[in-house]
Amino acid sequence: MNSNEVNHPDFIKCTQNQGNTWQQDYSMPQQNMVSQQNMMSQQNMMPQQNMMPIQQRGSYEFFQKVFLPSIIYALVTTFCRYHNPASILSPVWVIGGLVYIAVVLKGLGQSWNHHMYFPAASMVLLGLSSMMTTNSTIYSMNNFLCNVLLVLTLILAFYPEEKWQIHQWIYAFLASIVGAISSLGDWGEDLSAASKEKNRKSGAFLAVLVGIGIAIPLTIVIVLLLASADSVFHQMVKTVFDMDYDFTDFILSAMMCIFVFIGSYCLMRYLHKKNPLVKASKEKSFPQVTAYVILLPLTLIYLLFSWIQFAYLLIGNMKLPQGMTYSTYAHQGFDQLLVVVVINLIVVLLIIACFGRRTGLQLLLTLFTLCTYVMIASAYVRIFMYIAAYRLTELRFLVVWGLSVMAVLYLMVLVYIYRESFYLARWFMVIGCLSCIGLSYCRMDVIIAKYNLSHIQELREKHPVDTDVRFLEGDYGNQDIYYMSTLSTDACDVIFTSGNEDLIMAYILRNNKEYLGQPYSYRMTNLSYENFKNRVDDTKYQRLMREALEKEQSEESVEE
Repeated sequence: MNSNEVNHPDFIKCTQNQGNTWQQDYSMPQQNMVSQQNMMSQQNMMPQQNMMPIQQRGSYEFFQKVFLPSIIYALVTTFCRYHNPASILSPVWVIGGLVYIAVVLKGLGQSWNHHMYFPAASMVLLGLSSMMTTNSTIYSMNNFLCNVLLVLTLILAFYPEEKWQIHQWIYAFLASIVGAISSLGDWGEDLSAASKEKNRKSGAFLAVLVGIGIAIPLTIVIVLLLASADSVFHQMVKTVFDMDYDFTDFILSAMMCIFVFIGSYCLMRYLHKKNPLVKASKEKSFPQVTAYVILLPLTLIYLLFSWIQFAYLLIGNMKLPQGMTYSTYAHQGFDQLLVVVVINLIVVLLIIACFGRRTGLQLLLTLFTLCTYVMIASAYVRIFMYIAAYRLTELRFLVVWGLSVMAVLYLMVLVYIYRESFYLARWFMVIGCLSCIGLSYCRMDVIIAKYNLSHIQELREKHPVDTDVRFLEGDYGNQDIYYMSTLSTDACDVIFTSGNEDLIMAYILRNNKEYLGQPYSYRMTNLSYENFKNRVDDTKYQRLMREALEKEQSEESVEE
């Protein structure tokens, strides 16, 4: 090869092309390796695609993951809760709700994070408490809190890293409920998308679904009609299902099932979108002088009130103004003080949220909070004076419990005044749940019965002869018997061991479902009521109970 050939333009171009070809051939394995790595990374990311929020309407993917679990959860809830607020099925309903959340989260690619364990455990404990009490206040509180905690657990599942304040959590809770209502359109679009998808692939699924949807209500209606037409068949149905349903029960239970199904589906649908539930908080722009104008007059009034409490109750050895009794002084105070304590808590939290923390404001808030503690102490003194005069009732017990909870919450507020990083909302939830669990398990009616019975016994020991006091004691005793006979079956052990036959008989007649004509079946099995039934069966009052029932039936037959 001579120099002319090497320097020829065509030769140079040819050799450049050959060089480029060699470079391309050499680089192809690297490109293939890169493309293979990209494909592998995409395949590894496939399970994470389920974690992406589904914003568009008409999602068959979401429908197939949430539809069936929501139906099962609705059926379980209806079976456990319809006309059955407190029984052995209460923990079944709670655990069913947690299983429903876990199954749906797994299907959507979400994980059960550590923030969800505490509210879930609280729900289980509250559900277990409901099957061991017949106190309507307790099991109503348990059921309400379980529903609230169920929604909060779902919010924590989809928003685990959010550290909202108390007012933001309330807003997020309400936004979730409103968002679930607004997602009704998404539910209809998802159902339509699923129908189209199944029709495109195979009509079998839709046909079976439609058949089941028609067969179940039609079968129930036919059974109810036949049961009402023939008494033998009616008795057989009642024995098999251990319940006596009519058309009203069927309609109401069906409505409850539909409500729970659509509500749970729509709530999942809305939260899975992961839209911002709470707007980003802006920097506080309010002038600090506004906070001082609000707090200074209130604090001065509270200081004067606190001085009066010390002057009359502590330094003055409980001396009251002339003409005022302790019971009057106590009765006129504790309800109002409890309201003021709650208002003060709201004021402190709003002041911190709106005006921030400055040294002067922190000191004023601390003095404001300490004055509130004086009010709590004053309310304690008043309520215990009133209990000593008129004995213990459920409302007075709840006032003492509420004051105790507020005292603990204000300790958290004092820490929050000086530490902005203190997560007050979490501690409020922990204290609130633990206090409600404590109230559920303390057996309030047992404490009330023991206290009142000991008070009557103390009066008898102090005044065994005085006829005037005897009359007064009898009047008090009759009032106590009337009130204690209205206590739930939780107090049956204390009532039956009291030895007061009038109290025991009145208590039996007021709590026996058979005498009151109230339904009771295996679905409604309650451990507290079962203990009451065993107590009644083991005493001589069973004969008196039967006589009362026979007398009631004979009076009804005479009237007919």
